[in-house]
Amino acid sequence: GPPPPHPSPQPNLVKLPSTTFVKTISCGGEHAALGTVDGKLWTWGRGGFGRLGHGGGNKDCWTPKMVVFEEGDVEVNVVACGYAYTCVGGDWGVRKGGMWSFGANENGRLGTGDESDKFVPTIVQFEGEGKEEEVVVKDIKAGSTHTCVLGEGGKIYTCGHRDYSGHGVGSSDCGDVLRPKLLKIEEPVTGISVGPGGYHTLVVTDKGNVYSWGHNRVGQLGCDPSECELRLHEGENEATFKPTPDKVEGVGFGVE
Repeated sequence: GPPPPHPSPQPNLVKLPSTTFVKTISCGGEHAALGTVDGKLWTWGRGGFGRLGHGGGNKDCWTPKMVVFEEGDVEVNVVACGYAYTCVGGDWGVRKGGMWSFGANENGRLGTGDESDKFVPTIVQFEGEGKEEEVVVKDIKAGSTHTCVLGEGGKIYTCGHRDYSGHGVGSSDCGDVLRPKLLKIEEPVTGISVGPGGYHTLVVTDKGNVYSWGHNRVGQLGCDPSECELRLHEGENEATFKPTPDKVEGVGFGVE
């Protein structure tokens, strides 16, 4: 059986095949994933909701196990672990910069067009300006109930919970976003960050400006609460948030 759970007081070497070299790594709340130089994906930790991508239920995995893609030979370049789910970007044949996701899918955080949990990597389709769009994925950040993707040309796409996706709330067409949808920012984006397992997003543009949106309970958006909207849901404490991207004033480093 598995070893008894206990904290480790010091770093431990994660055992992988001797010919495996790590290229990228990401930690979720109770699981982890890494991509190797040869394009393989390995996951381990709690298996609930299918977050490890191994199929066959919710079994925990105490040591890294390679994930198999139904499409065959996918070369993984980007890995992002959110709360109880995982997203990856990679190349598949002539298709460059595709995206797959698996795990918990409440609020559409996986971007697969529905809210059903996925136990194996499932390919993601993107929505541009009113139509499906082929996106070359450069980076992915995964939060608690929303996901942010950086595409080629500085475009960003988000999916998941309506309060945190950045697409706005308050109208019939602004519910949860079930596929990554193009989010308009005034300038090309060069970097993205989502609070790990969290509910807020910040991006930096090629002009050195920062934009933020999502939860602002403790000022994590870098703006005055008076500039935000009140978020009230039954059974929750009062809090403020920004439903769409807004420039963080006083931040702008410029680019020469």
